Amino acid sequence: MQAFLGMAVLAVLFRGVRRDGVAASELGVRVDNLLAAVLFFLALDAVPLLSVLGRAGVEDMRRSIDSQEVLTYWAWALFQQFLVTAGFWRHFRSAAGGGSAGDELRAAALAATVFALAHAPNGPLMGLVFVAEVVWLLGFARFRNLFALALAHAVAALVVKDAFVGRWLPSMKVGLGYWQR
Repeated sequence: MQAFLGMAVLAVLFRGVRRDGVAASELGVRVDNLLAAVLFFLALDAVPLLSVLGRAGVEDMRRSIDSQEVLTYWAWALFQQFLVTAGFWRHFRSAAGGGSAGDELRAAALAATVFALAHAPNGPLMGLVFVAEVVWLLGFARFRNLFALALAHAVAALVVKDAFVGRWLPSMKVGLGYWQR
């Protein structure tokens, strides 16, 4: 059911983007600034994650994260971030005018709220997702690179899954799966 709903939302989103004549680069589908965007987003992830890990006394991860896992999470994050940036953030940004830094922050906060709600009822995860998404969307406003944004999301999700679940997060489960043990 979730896959069907996700594909339906994606189809509606594609239809709207095509109808509005939005350029691929506006949606973040570009590679001309890929290296700079990847370095920016990974640095953006690294600072808070390493800070929290250091304070928690987590010297090393419980296991290494392999490239296949990063690729799998990246594909899922690409789908999620496309929905957030091309759908919610773009809509809230144009509704706010998108001219000032305050408009950017309001649009990012509203889109991040929608994204956090998609992680209900896992309250701690919802809070973490909200903060991360606001920061990522403000970075996306600067670089407009969906591929780098998805990589940052994937890396952060894998680090959180490995180091935070069982410590500060009960799990990474959302929706009905949250209630199942």
